[in-house]
Amino acid sequence: MTLVLITFAVLLLGGAPIAVAMCVPAVIYLVQSNLPFTVMTQRLTQSLNAFPLLAIPLFILAGRLLNAGGVTDRIFRFAHNLVGSVPGGLGHVNVVGSLIFAGMSGTAIADLGGMGQVEVRAMKKAGYPMRFIAGITAASSIVGPVIPPSVPLILFAISSDTSVLALFAGGIVPGFVIGAFLMVAVYIYSRYADLPTMPWQGERALAISFFAALPPLFAPVLLIGGMMGGVFSPTEAAAVTVFYALFLAVVVYRDLRPSQLLVLLLEMIPMIANLGFIIAASLLFAWVLVIEQVPQLIVQFLAHFSSDKWVLLTVVVLAFLVIGCFVEATIVFLVVAPMLLPTLKAVGINEIHFGIITVVAMGIGLFTPPVGLALYMLRDMCEISFEEAVKAVAPFLIALVAALALITYVPEIVLVVPRALGLLR
Repeated sequence: MTLVLITFAVLLLGGAPIAVAMCVPAVIYLVQSNLPFTVMTQRLTQSLNAFPLLAIPLFILAGRLLNAGGVTDRIFRFAHNLVGSVPGGLGHVNVVGSLIFAGMSGTAIADLGGMGQVEVRAMKKAGYPMRFIAGITAASSIVGPVIPPSVPLILFAISSDTSVLALFAGGIVPGFVIGAFLMVAVYIYSRYADLPTMPWQGERALAISFFAALPPLFAPVLLIGGMMGGVFSPTEAAAVTVFYALFLAVVVYRDLRPSQLLVLLLEMIPMIANLGFIIAASLLFAWVLVIEQVPQLIVQFLAHFSSDKWVLLTVVVLAFLVIGCFVEATIVFLVVAPMLLPTLKAVGINEIHFGIITVVAMGIGLFTPPVGLALYMLRDMCEISFEEAVKAVAPFLIALVAALALITYVPEIVLVVPRALGLLR
């Protein structure tokens, strides 16, 4: 087992693709254990044979359809007229726009590539400093995987045998808590920086932008309301979202032509194939760790470390923040978190609460060096250096970590909606 773990660490730190870094150690384990390679193929295929996994490509497709269909521009205009005149101006618009788009996108990367493009363009035009633009655009995108629908929450649910619907319900309030912390940070930032102010556009402009954005604003209501009301499952909700996004882009706004749709679908193929490979490889590697009783070793270590749930939760959150600097979040959702969950449940930590904490902590990891995958995307989008991107995000990380601390130590922020809907076990 030592060789397996060393190989995994070397490949991961050496920059090998995540899926390869998990498959190669699994092959080494099979050879060492004299197991047939058919075991590997069976585990890889069985890991993808889960109905909730169908929701992931569908939610990603829905987000891309909304981006291509001009929905993000209309959401931004509405948010601009709603909060643009508050001190901090387009910084608040950035946060509100991301909160709305999070109800349709499912990931931080989708938010960054969708709403982020619109936000950066508008803030540049208004004369905001690039460091502020990059920082708030990055920070606000973290609500993407917290507010349902959420691809990371689906991954966590599959690997930990947790209700997808309960996790979705648990993410609603924390998402808005994060948004509130970021808006406070924007307000404080505006008090010390010379940020452009946006004049109040008037009630008429607000009403016009609201009705223009009403169809996409209805999407989260349709999606979340349908799931919470038991009309459809999360996977069925993903399909409904795709059809609704297609209807908006092609019929209502007519911003998406058939030729563009074909290109969009072709672009999805390698993306989904790569994600499927990562999921299958992660669950294969997790299977190897389970066979070698690594989860039991972790349980024993944590049991000797402390029996106080708040101490354990603090240690785990700090560990996730550090791990997020070096490791892609998918590994944590599919491999690490499920191994920690039994111990945390044994000391009284709810799995829904833990799932939301994990997603928020790893979302912060997307914007922390040295790996910080989203930092590279931010660098290219804002045309700044990697170092400048890190400096831009730093002030807003304080607000994000403060929000994470509140969510961690006040479980009711997560559990209030699932409890009200009768989704807690």
